[in-house]
Amino acid sequence: KKGKKQKEVKINEGETAVVEEKESAKEKGRSEAVLLNIVAHLEKLDRKFDSRLTENDTKFGSFSRGLLDTIRDTVKTTVEERLRVLG
Repeated sequence: KKGKKQKEVKINEGETAVVEEKESAKEKGRSEAVLLNIVAHLEKLDRKFDSRLTENDTKFGSFSRGLLDTIRDTVKTTVEERLRVLG
């Protein structure tokens, strides 16, 4: 996981401070595109899991569906929060 970009800025003679650099519009657009691509792939995986869960529910009951719903909700919330930060 990459950290935020930082740079040193001279504030007084002999003193510097470390500040975060803002993302450029190009970097922000790239980050947004990556997140939207991830969301699209997650939706595709979600559809695959739903079709397989229908088959597995008869074997394993609703346990697997509840677990995947929790994972899906967690991922969705995380991605939505990141998109709000970007946009």
